[in-house]
Amino acid sequence: MELSKAEKDKVLLDIWESRDGIYGMIKNGYFGNDEKPVKPNKPRLHTGHTSSQALDYAEEFVAYEQKLPDYEAAMRKYRKNNALKHELFKFAAMWEYDLCKLKNPAYDKCFSLAWDRGHSYGLYEVYNCLADIADLTLTIVKQYDPEFNVYLKLK
Repeated sequence: MELSKAEKDKVLLDIWESRDGIYGMIKNGYFGNDEKPVKPNKPRLHTGHTSSQALDYAEEFVAYEQKLPDYEAAMRKYRKNNALKHELFKFAAMWEYDLCKLKNPAYDKCFSLAWDRGHSYGLYEVYNCLADIADLTLTIVKQYDPEFNVYLKLK
């Protein structure tokens, strides 16, 4: 998912206006996940049922089937919003460490390494892992890419 220029500008403005930077934004839930939709419970028909229980089951099953499209739409929206927040966090963290100007494979690899190391401990840890990876990456890039040095001086 590619962020639009307006989305990038908004997150940069929010970082600039935040007193605590990205740490504060993580703490305040800026990049947090939305509440996950609850899947409707599928009714069950137990063995040895009576005919009235079978009729009740049929009505409950029809109601369950009617709720499924709403649940699936809510899940699509949930996944889309979480993917957007993930991309916003990725962009903000990479921008913070001057990694936004890297070529795409290096950009993606830096973030994926940080994500693999830290995501099970939360976004703070991903951000901290990215700091370590950024230091190494920028050291290498500055040595071999003179144009990147010019970019850092302009910033």
